[in-house]
Amino acid sequence: WIGTLAPGVTKVLTTVGAYGVTETADPDYTTSYSADCSGTIALGQTKTCTVTNNDKAAQLIIIKQVVNDNGGSKAAGAFSGTITGVTVQGGNTWTGTAAPGVTKVLTTVGAYGVTETPDPGYDTSYSADCTGTIALGQTKTCTVTNDDRVAYLIIIKQVINDHQGTKAAGDFSGTITGVTAVGGNTWIGTVAPGLTKTLATVGAYAVTETADPDYNTSYSADCAGTIALGQTKTCTVTNDDKPPPPPQAVLSGVKFFDADVDGVLDPGESGVAGVRIDNCVQGPGGLTCTQIATTNGGGVWSAVVLQGASYIICEELPSTSPGSSWVQTAPPPNPAVGGARCYSGTATTDVSGLNFGDVCLGPGGGRTLGFWSNKNGQALVTTSDLAMLASLNLRNATGAVFDPTNYSQLRRWLLDANATNMAYMLSAQLAAMALNVQHGFVNP
Repeated sequence: WIGTLAPGVTKVLTTVGAYGVTETADPDYTTSYSADCSGTIALGQTKTCTVTNNDKAAQLIIIKQVVNDNGGSKAAGAFSGTITGVTVQGGNTWTGTAAPGVTKVLTTVGAYGVTETPDPGYDTSYSADCTGTIALGQTKTCTVTNDDRVAYLIIIKQVINDHQGTKAAGDFSGTITGVTAVGGNTWIGTVAPGLTKTLATVGAYAVTETADPDYNTSYSADCAGTIALGQTKTCTVTNDDKPPPPPQAVLSGVKFFDADVDGVLDPGESGVAGVRIDNCVQGPGGLTCTQIATTNGGGVWSAVVLQGASYIICEELPSTSPGSSWVQTAPPPNPAVGGARCYSGTATTDVSGLNFGDVCLGPGGGRTLGFWSNKNGQALVTTSDLAMLASLNLRNATGAVFDPTNYSQLRRWLLDANATNMAYMLSAQLAAMALNVQHGFVNP
């Protein structure tokens, strides 16, 4: 018989009895038979056999494989794609599924192709059956493999020797942090095109260099940041040799107690510790000072300044007990700084001998200049007192030595004392103190 649609083909039997209807098999179709396609038929009977052929569905299995050997972390389900050329039950898109994969039932057959939406961090490869022709009843398996792309970090070393530096790129080294580099996270300086480091992990990273005290270091933008799969970033580390330090000069001196008030550091005169020494700048409002040193236990001080720099070195008078005061005896008033008792100059080389002398005029039972210049003092001053005063190297208003031989000279000298010539005023104060000690008003 040959297949005929309803009402079918009628076959007249010449014998009766047990019978069966069978069909030559077709590989693309399944065959089913109605009940009367086999059995027993008698004289006069009519039986109807219906043979049904149903085309076999074609199936496409898509398996997703993901290889994360360069720091990638995506799983199969992070990938998807499309089936073209044929029609698929439920739609022609697919989502990555690890083995045994996802099975797509086709409603049409013929030429087809499986493609994946590209991922910039992964390379994609397809097995043979991801494209081709599929027929009814066929099952084909397409394996789509994604392999995470390698990230590369290129480190270029630049060295600038414009201040007599001699180091080369290979003299510098450093570390990569935040990611893992194949072969280790250290690097050695390499000139362009640089050193390429293959990364085994990706993400936030930074390139740092071991500091060299003779060079300044700068980094290009891509020496820190975030690197993704498949990316290549280039970090340029530049070293520039530091200029030599400018030449320096040392200023030094002594802060001393000027016992004989002569403005000179004499043998036996003691230093004064803990006194602030300043370097000052002359401005419209006077001197603006910055501390540069403090005297040590022996009164010695020193400070380093740039060679060739101008300086104005002044002292800050030490603190005293209530009622007493320090009076400077050295250096003399300096006209260059408005008469202040400071040193000024240019530090073309080391400068020593910047000494500061002072005496402390204390309180107590001592009598004043007024006492020793009135009748009360006159009643006490003796010839031996005048001889004692003559040994003190006293000075008058012109700076000449004053050796009184009688009380009238002493009185006039005491009454005229002023600070125009500080040596004169200090001499007068010294004379009064010496007389106080001589007559027991002050305990020496």
